[in-house]
Amino acid sequence: ASIPEIIDIGISTLKIEGRYKDENYVALTTNAYRQAVDAAWENRPMPITPQDEVAIEQVYSRGLGPHFLTGTNHQTVVLGRSPRHRGVLCGRVVRISQDSVVVEPTEI
Repeated sequence: ASIPEIIDIGISTLKIEGRYKDENYVALTTNAYRQAVDAAWENRPMPITPQDEVAIEQVYSRGLGPHFLTGTNHQTVVLGRSPRHRGVLCGRVVRISQDSVVVEPTEI
């Protein structure tokens, strides 16, 4: 279900799920839903930009997807072998010495 569909069936309130989520997750999620709801009311598309994807990657989340809205099995969302939250790749270590580390930055 998309935000326009949720509005069309009469849902007016959403609960943001997430135990142990910090203020960054709550702020990012609330802002994303606010923008999506505003776009739906104005009947305009709400594409996810590369900047949005970087912001999402920087907070703990299970990634993008309808997950529980579509009845997804929790085990297919969370693999359990490694943490989903790994942050954003910002560089590659090219040299390590006794007192320093040289990192070659990547574009974000």
